[in-house]
Amino acid sequence: MGESSKCGGEQTVRVVVTRAAWDKVAPSIRPKDDVRPEAVYEDLNVHEIDPAADFTINCDTQLVTVKDGVELPAIAAFRLLAARLKALGRNNPILLKDCLGFEAAPLEPNIALLRASVVIGSLLATGLATRS
Repeated sequence: MGESSKCGGEQTVRVVVTRAAWDKVAPSIRPKDDVRPEAVYEDLNVHEIDPAADFTINCDTQLVTVKDGVELPAIAAFRLLAARLKALGRNNPILLKDCLGFEAAPLEPNIALLRASVVIGSLLATGLATRS
């Protein structure tokens, strides 16, 4: 695995967006702008897991995340996923998301930013992204 493809631990937090989000923002990004995400979700090999159900994972390098639609708050779901991975003796990189379900109408941008800050910030501050 090359240096640019490492994630987690002491690595810089990376930003991933969906293809739809990328298609909306890409045309407005100027060449010198420093707002480019590192990856598009659909281009990654992400194993989506329901942490409340039984699962197996056979490789510590497999990128994992919580499956959308899980009936848990995002913070609880990601903490449960990390605990279950640890119980399996795994140390997989975890792709954090700010929500696991979407409202019928899109959130106002300031509200969406606040929610993302609370959820992702909480998980980062408690060490989920740097567990060993």
